[in-house]
Amino acid sequence: MLALSDFHREDTLWRQQPRRLRNQGAIGVESVAAAVESVNSQFSRAEGIKRWKLLERDFLMEAEEITPTLKVRRRAILEKFAGDVDDLYA
Repeated sequence: MLALSDFHREDTLWRQQPRRLRNQGAIGVESVAAAVESVNSQFSRAEGIKRWKLLERDFLMEAEEITPTLKVRRRAILEKFAGDVDDLYA
């Protein structure tokens, strides 16, 4: 299994915000796709990531999308990013 330090060494794009990754165009998408493929190789097909999407921005505490302890508020995420979620299941 790859450690976080391995991702850091392999690809500095992981330290960038989602908007910067999206602005990298194909390079950013390819970077994420390579990381997903690498992680998926360690799991069965049923356990792997099948679909993913880069969002426009990180989840924000100010927008009440995460808690002060950085837990995701799923209801808020599903409401605000409904279109993106729908795209994953279309």
